[in-house]
Amino acid sequence: MIAYNQEKFISQAIESVLMQETDFPVELVIGEDCSTDGTRRIVEEYAKKHPDRIRPLYRTTNLGVNVNFAGTLAACNGEYVALLDGDDYWTDARKLAKQTAFLDGHPECAICFHNAFVFTDGLNNDEPGLNANRTGNQLLCRPGMQTRYSQTELLKGNVIPYCSVMFRRTAAGTLPAWFEKLSIEDLPLYILCAEHGPAAYLNEVMAAYRLHPNSHWSSKSRQAKAVLEIKMYEELERYFHSRPRSAAVRKCRLQATRSLARARVESEVLLEGSRARSLMENGDLSAVPSAVLRIWRLQPRWKWLRWYLRLVWPKSLGGTKVARYVHQKILNQW
Repeated sequence: MIAYNQEKFISQAIESVLMQETDFPVELVIGEDCSTDGTRRIVEEYAKKHPDRIRPLYRTTNLGVNVNFAGTLAACNGEYVALLDGDDYWTDARKLAKQTAFLDGHPECAICFHNAFVFTDGLNNDEPGLNANRTGNQLLCRPGMQTRYSQTELLKGNVIPYCSVMFRRTAAGTLPAWFEKLSIEDLPLYILCAEHGPAAYLNEVMAAYRLHPNSHWSSKSRQAKAVLEIKMYEELERYFHSRPRSAAVRKCRLQATRSLARARVESEVLLEGSRARSLMENGDLSAVPSAVLRIWRLQPRWKWLRWYLRLVWPKSLGGTKVARYVHQKILNQW
């Protein structure tokens, strides 16, 4: 567990770990990243009450998400590692027991994960990819999930809820130096682990993922997310091209490179779309068509060219009001 400024939520997260029913020892390692609120005080109180189960790591300066994560992971001694942010929590007391039993019985898998509820806490969020079940509760994993995901499939997009994952400690190994330069810790970690075996999906809901205004990821704009994703893909591309030619890497190198290239282009398209939306909101209509043209150059598809023409024609035909209406309709696609 890594924690920073989560005093409102961290007690619930810690309690959900302490409630776990297992026939093996569980150690909770908390990387407390020099919070400016009462998070550290709460962690200290729990650590004093449960010194045999909680091992806190108190940072003297704020390290940032990935540096704190890498250091906290390195301090874990268990055969298996489960992840939980300080603002999420587990809902099933047998979660760790079920996942451990699965990995014990499936040595070919490096990772296993499950579904999770997702809910907003003081945040108006339009996060894409959320799926409602019949009772109206929001679930992170879509219906019809595969039972196994290869490294190449993970490269196409993240399908693993952070609060649900468990992986073999040996699969993570020592994280490469470039990992700490990123601001995204989950997908690069899963991709590195998947070099040692696929990720398995367990079709159960055993955790809750909280969206709130101070969340590290969900509070970011789509444009900011795209910038961080592009940086991540650049580092992964360099990593795959520098890997020794082991059998596992040879098998997935070409597919992985293609998947990374596609994902990077999609992030760049999203980034350009966000820029176009900002131009539209600021009333700079003249610059919107050139932004769409840049998107077409990234992804030369007919729909981008068609949208570009729609952006250019309305202004000459119907003036600024018609142009603004058409532009808004187009930008709603992003």
